[in-house]
Amino acid sequence: MSTQPKTLTVGLFPYLPSWNENGNEVKLINLIKDVLPTQVSGYNIEYTEFDCYSDASLQSLPDVFSTDSIFLPYLVSLGGVKSLDESLVRGVTGDLHSFVSSSASVNGSVYGFPQYLCSNFLLSSPNGTQQASSLLELAQKVGYEQIVYPDVASSSSFTVFGLYQQLLQSSSSAAVDIKASDLPQSGDQVNKDITQKYRTILDSTVVASQREYINSVKQGKPISNYYVGYSESMCEIKDIIRDQQYNVQLIGTSDKPYVYTDVLALNSNLCDEKQKVAVEVIKNLLTNTLVLDLLGLGLTLPANKNGIAHLAKSSNFYAQLSQQFDAKESEVRVLRCVDFANKEVKNCAGVLRPFL
Repeated sequence: MSTQPKTLTVGLFPYLPSWNENGNEVKLINLIKDVLPTQVSGYNIEYTEFDCYSDASLQSLPDVFSTDSIFLPYLVSLGGVKSLDESLVRGVTGDLHSFVSSSASVNGSVYGFPQYLCSNFLLSSPNGTQQASSLLELAQKVGYEQIVYPDVASSSSFTVFGLYQQLLQSSSSAAVDIKASDLPQSGDQVNKDITQKYRTILDSTVVASQREYINSVKQGKPISNYYVGYSESMCEIKDIIRDQQYNVQLIGTSDKPYVYTDVLALNSNLCDEKQKVAVEVIKNLLTNTLVLDLLGLGLTLPANKNGIAHLAKSSNFYAQLSQQFDAKESEVRVLRCVDFANKEVKNCAGVLRPFL
């Protein structure tokens, strides 16, 4: 009598970089899928793409799923995420920076295996010699017109929401948890002193959408002495960055630097047997050198120290960021939503856009 094959569904983070190669679009997520095992310990592994920025997706979770840790407290409150033994997580991920560990914990319990790091970084040329602890300080030293900053008008709701919260929040904890009751519901509730601080940068700097700016550099326009952007957006010009010896720096807008992390979490419905298989799959995703080398093609940052160290052996870009994370470990903050998700973020961004 035949039995149905056992299946484990794994929802991968879809928002990884893509680039043009010989006229064809190459998607990093597809390259990663091609090197992942499709069978583990008697289970068929089905890899899908899980869009955590869709509220519908958050209501229907795969067995294993990668999510922006900004939603982790919210998902925990819904009861959809399995709590994990800290030693189990550390055994899989290896050493983590304290802010990364904090991003995967809720109320003292661990709920995720950190996978990726993301942030806006300052890229500076050898001619850009000024050092600063924040973008506001840098602008005061070199002049606002010397800095290229991504256009907020064309940015996602989460970028708008995140920029405002980064300027607004003051916390001694690495994880900065925000409640729905903290969000402005109308323009009257927006902190104008905070938005004016940021508005000063945007009114004075050379503002460009990241896509347009990267395309112009590919076509021969020199990179600005000071450019702010996501590392993944820079992957198509990584050879220029390397050849022209640009420096990369983790820097905050006005105070603390903020990062976003993505974590691999387990559906709370998993049985013990399935959980063991899930952990095997996750360990491969986080430590497989083939996967790590592919991340390097997209200038995507692993969240664990060993992953960054592996890429730092052959990339000065990663080597610099490794040093930055070590040096600024106690300063880095991570934003998280306690009791709300995408709908509320979009509503908040709509309120904020006229002021940013």
